[in-house]
Amino acid sequence: MFRYAQSNIGRPAGLALCASLLVSSGAHGQTLGGFMSHVNIGVSGGQVLVFRDDPALIPDMIGQDAFDAPFSVLNGKGYNAQFGWTALFPFDLQGDLIWIEVIDQTPGLQSFQGGIASNSGGTGVPNPGDQPMAPIFGTFGSADIWSWSGSMTHNWYASVEPGDFFATYRVYVGDTLGVMNNTFTPAQVTFEWTNTHQLLAGDLNTDGFVGIEDLNTVLGNWNQSTAQGDPLSGDPTGDGFVGIEDLNAVLGNWNAGTPPPPGFGIDVPEPASGLLLAGLLILGRRGWNAH
Repeated sequence: MFRYAQSNIGRPAGLALCASLLVSSGAHGQTLGGFMSHVNIGVSGGQVLVFRDDPALIPDMIGQDAFDAPFSVLNGKGYNAQFGWTALFPFDLQGDLIWIEVIDQTPGLQSFQGGIASNSGGTGVPNPGDQPMAPIFGTFGSADIWSWSGSMTHNWYASVEPGDFFATYRVYVGDTLGVMNNTFTPAQVTFEWTNTHQLLAGDLNTDGFVGIEDLNTVLGNWNQSTAQGDPLSGDPTGDGFVGIEDLNAVLGNWNAGTPPPPGFGIDVPEPASGLLLAGLLILGRRGWNAH
């Protein structure tokens, strides 16, 4: 039996507590991006019900920042986690689960599993099997369907490119493999975001300037497989491998942005010397093993 139920904490107090946990527990300083907005899920009379707290809300993706793993997937991107999933009222699915499936979304939108406190039901302790910041909803080749835990969950949504984004989801009842139970009519809900934060291409450490530190990040991880979506690992292209395309992303925008203050870090060479340095280091130390 899988039972979805609200916490015995009063709803206003419970929401405030969970909001505090989401901002401060395990989040390495990033915030949701604004006040929480929930999709309240219920099942009654063979119908899945969804109600959005703020149906007109279009959040702005904040950013860009530099975080430790597992939140490093947000590095260099605009991100937002205001939208959350929670129970409208207790209901019993007799062993089935609530599944959420992305059926349409803007290209370039990335989605990640809610973090450490997100699936805890307000306790601040992660549920067994929780994978904070794992890609979901098709991000990096993940499944289009995602199983909701039944507790308040705020997933994270991000984008490298600026612009307007949307995602439309089907909320349905299914078995443990995600196969839909056709005796329940599914529901749909759409989220929208605006990302006004322009990422400077090649700025891997997100300091607003493309220079020697960004080049060193690529060279220091040359020919290595790495976690997808983390520019701090030297993979600005996000393909999970550090190679020539990542080098080109840095060198193609060399010296762009605002340089650090004088005396801060290493002096930045001119573009021509940067190209020569990269070529010598790669040919001499790493070899041209393209991916």
